[in-house]
Amino acid sequence: MAKGFTLAEVLVTLGIIGVVAAMTIPTLIQEHQKRALATATKKFYSTMSQAVRTYMAEEGVDDLRNTPLARDNYGDEEDSPEAISSIRNFVTKYLKVAKECDHDANDCFAEEYKNFDGSEPESNIFTTGSNYDSSRDYVLSDGSILRIGYYTNPIAVYVDVNGKKGPNRVGYDLWSMSIFYDGTIDESGITPECRRDKDDCLLSSIEEWREYRFEDCKNGQYGGCFGHFIENNFSFDY
Repeated sequence: MAKGFTLAEVLVTLGIIGVVAAMTIPTLIQEHQKRALATATKKFYSTMSQAVRTYMAEEGVDDLRNTPLARDNYGDEEDSPEAISSIRNFVTKYLKVAKECDHDANDCFAEEYKNFDGSEPESNIFTTGSNYDSSRDYVLSDGSILRIGYYTNPIAVYVDVNGKKGPNRVGYDLWSMSIFYDGTIDESGITPECRRDKDDCLLSSIEEWREYRFEDCKNGQYGGCFGHFIENNFSFDY
């Protein structure tokens, strides 16, 4: 007589498979999403770095302060038409722009963003107006959303690497970074002087400053996560 499985045994097996799938599939989806976001973030960093290097090469300089893009050229008029035009000219020439946006009218960025821990921020700086009067928002051809403008000496950058799609969360698809006058892009505070001499860093080392800023990010600031991401070889460890 041939042996086989009873209906009850088949149902139990299918039930076990279903439970295991229910436990593992969400984790697999989350890990896939993280890999996609890490790839998109690294791609944006590479694209922006190449744009800055090309701009400096065509200007024939090794210091952005010797170009129209330098905030120092505008003194207290960093929101002047000339300053705004210098940023727009850089972005539209060296990046592939699909759309220029009105940053005071939720034209580009998502309506809601979450803090690093998933909590609601006190306000959405992308829908309540710009922190930087000189900044402008752009949708790039790959779907990422860029805000770029002046803040003290570096050029400040915010980017949502996958557009309005989720998770719309700081430290996942939403990042803040700075372009320094030597063309490097890093966490705020990682100045060229700091790169040359750690005694000029805000803390005793670049690594410590990146982790210090990461704590700021985890505690609800929009910035601070990018340095940790760099420190972890452009990948997530959270």
